[in-house]
Amino acid sequence: LILSIINEFQSYSPENITVKLNDDASVLTVSATAGAGSTDDFKQTHKVPPGIDLDQMTSSFSSDGILVIKAPRKK
Repeated sequence: LILSIINEFQSYSPENITVKLNDDASVLTVSATAGAGSTDDFKQTHKVPPGIDLDQMTSSFSSDGILVIKAPRKK
């Protein structure tokens, strides 16, 4: 599973972006806040397919500022 979160997050600082799994690890939520005094917040949710190794999940930014979330399948 590789999610390239589209350009919506390019305008946010990495420290203002949160990646979380819900309690049963079935939904991944990515949210961003623009900072103090701004109402320009953004949120995306993604269903996590069965068989994903959540312990190996990583998130990073590509060189052009796109948030990329990677999670391999369980072996």
